Amino acid sequence: MTLPRNSSLSLLCHLAMATSNPSERTPLLNGAVTESSTSERLVSLPTVGDGPSWSDSFGFLFFGSYLNILLVFVPLSYISHILYWDAALRFSFSFLAIIPLAQVWITRLIGLSCFLHTCS
Repeated sequence: MTLPRNSSLSLLCHLAMATSNPSERTPLLNGAVTESSTSERLVSLPTVGDGPSWSDSFGFLFFGSYLNILLVFVPLSYISHILYWDAALRFSFSFLAIIPLAQVWITRLIGLSCFLHTCS
């Protein structure tokens, strides 16, 4: 038995096929919605092997070197830029902020290379 083209059954089949195709609004996790905050997701991140914890990493970032005391100039340079302080003062704050940022960047690159087993 063949159904006419305008039958409601063929329309239902067409709609069922159209909704089964993924679109921009289709949930990626089969409709499972998790209501966790960003901090809960960050805390639940797995650690690799016996790696340091988050508190150990941040402690090393701020107290790993005497140069890291100069990290206080990072927000000061931003504030001085937003409040249009004197150009010499803005330059001084920015210059002093770059020194520990470069040192932290080099430290992180060395840690990443050791994590990827390419350090000597």
